[in-house]
Amino acid sequence: MTHILDPRSGEPVDGVVSATVVAATAIEADALSTAACVLGADAALRLCSSLPGVEALVVARDGGKYRVDATSGLKARMLGRV
Repeated sequence: MTHILDPRSGEPVDGVVSATVVAATAIEADALSTAACVLGADAALRLCSSLPGVEALVVARDGGKYRVDATSGLKARMLGRV
């Protein structure tokens, strides 16, 4: 169970289990990572991809498995270091 509540239902979010956001400030990254948990993986990645200087990695529950996805900029940064 998570400490993040979906404001639409008042219930804990379900689906996204982890959201990591890289942004210009810690406040922006914190707000966007919380929003990502509420929005869901696909919407969160679209949002972060649309914002300049923002990248994200999201881990979501997909049925009985986990799915890991990231913005294209973060994928490029991670793969560039391998």
